[in-house]
Amino acid sequence: MDYWTAKPHAEQKYTILGKYLAACGTFARRYRNFAYIDTHGGSGLVKMEEEAPLLSISTRHIEGSPLIAARAIQAWAGGREFPCHIIEIHPGRYETLCQSMAAFPWVHTHRGDCNVLLPQILEDIPTWAFVLCFVDPDGLVYEDSGSSRRVPQFTWSTMQRIASRSKVEVLLNFPLEAILRISGYCEKQSDRRVSETMASNLTTYFGCEDWRGLSGKRQFLGLYLGRLRALGFQFAGAYYIRGSRRAPLYYLVFATRNQTGAKIMRDVMRAEWRTIHPRWADVAALAGFDHPLLDEFIFDDEALFASGYPPNWDEIALSVKEAAGWCCEECGQSHDPDPEAGNVLTVHHRNGNPANCAKENLVALCQRCHLRAQGRLQRGQRSSQTQARQLALFNEGE
Repeated sequence: MDYWTAKPHAEQKYTILGKYLAACGTFARRYRNFAYIDTHGGSGLVKMEEEAPLLSISTRHIEGSPLIAARAIQAWAGGREFPCHIIEIHPGRYETLCQSMAAFPWVHTHRGDCNVLLPQILEDIPTWAFVLCFVDPDGLVYEDSGSSRRVPQFTWSTMQRIASRSKVEVLLNFPLEAILRISGYCEKQSDRRVSETMASNLTTYFGCEDWRGLSGKRQFLGLYLGRLRALGFQFAGAYYIRGSRRAPLYYLVFATRNQTGAKIMRDVMRAEWRTIHPRWADVAALAGFDHPLLDEFIFDDEALFASGYPPNWDEIALSVKEAAGWCCEECGQSHDPDPEAGNVLTVHHRNGNPANCAKENLVALCQRCHLRAQGRLQRGQRSSQTQARQLALFNEGE
């Protein structure tokens, strides 16, 4: 059995996909027009690698996106068969995929390049159907170990073909780590021939050469989101996933023309973000990054840094909580440092300035006390502003 191997962070992606598919049932049952396409299905069952004690590796098997989708659709289909297509290019993983999906004979599996197969699959789905495309490459280029064949994993022309449908949504793995690595190599041009090949791969992915000269994760993401909006996707969102060593891995990007779908996905991403990053959750909300639905919602840590939080805020906050013995310094309630226990301890800036991380300006507070403290701070700021305005009017009267 040839299983696709993943790291624990992949479960965030699968959770978001599963919750959104569950929500799709409300509309699919009513309109009976849902279809699902997975462009990089992998092996169905996924081998999950985790670090075990003594630096060893433990493995377990979890359900990948094809099985998550099949079970979610089956749960609300009511015996009706909705079109469900899974594509996988790797021969060994495709064989395992077919075995994994044996319990779902109504799911169609396809072996080959999604850039070749997807247009025909879309052609076979009625135009009135609502299509969700899950695009989950693990990089920019597929390299066949059995030959010298190199195939783009997903091209901009394929995205254009998807966007040509009026009723379509895309949930996409934006391979940030590969993009940053390749763009950096191209900038150095250590080997001109290799650099030209890599540059061509990036141009194929973005569908333009506007990536040249960009740096940083948000610039590359901004380019892609902007091009999605140019294709008519009015609403776009992204969820940042990084590795265990804080290395950037990818954004999970969502694009739709449907406001209701955008609201649902925003809420799904927000809930997962709060679960995975409990230390950031209330800080983000209090700093104003809780994402009212406009045309874009991005869950990552850069917005917080831009607001004045230092890059090492995680470490600073952790030291404050440890110094407080994981107890709220206002009400005294004890909090388990394990986020899965449901107890979240936060760190409050007494003067409201996130850039001021002096020890005397920081206090460990539970969520309830933190919100109360923030409320007092905001009321004090409003009172000061009102007094300033009244004083100005008084001075003008003189």
